[in-house]
Amino acid sequence: MALQVGESVWLGLPSFSLLGGDEGGGGTGGAITVALTGVSSGSFVATWEIATQERPVESVRLHVTAHLVALAPQSLTIAAAASGKGGGLRVPTLGLRRCDVSVGEGAEIAKKCMSLSTDAAEGPVQTAVAIENAPAVGSFGSSSTVQWCVFMRVRAIH
Repeated sequence: MALQVGESVWLGLPSFSLLGGDEGGGGTGGAITVALTGVSSGSFVATWEIATQERPVESVRLHVTAHLVALAPQSLTIAAAASGKGGGLRVPTLGLRRCDVSVGEGAEIAKKCMSLSTDAAEGPVQTAVAIENAPAVGSFGSSSTVQWCVFMRVRAIH
């Protein structure tokens, strides 16, 4: 589907938080800009939104600033640290598990899985749709850094 200027896409990020920031926009409910980079970053302005009844999970709202044709790949990176273009995001302290779509649907699945929704005129998706193939992000202890472990198998030679 094509996206027109003024439409939005929400990326639901359960338990993510804004780095060094005021989650609620200074208590005013104001939008907080999130730093974007990547080939398509000029086509969007990203803002952080706290969970609401309408969207029950923290989200990055991608405001479309240039017409995007249907099926054209878009490439964005959300900063992990604050920059001159806005704040960054912190992954959940306990990591993010791979999405298990059997946990429910709608608001329930949005609370457990990264998700997408949009208000695009060509195909609005008001109820969040789970991103089933997002990689799990883990932590060991109280760190939220991405870590991989390699276990070596040692065989004694006699």
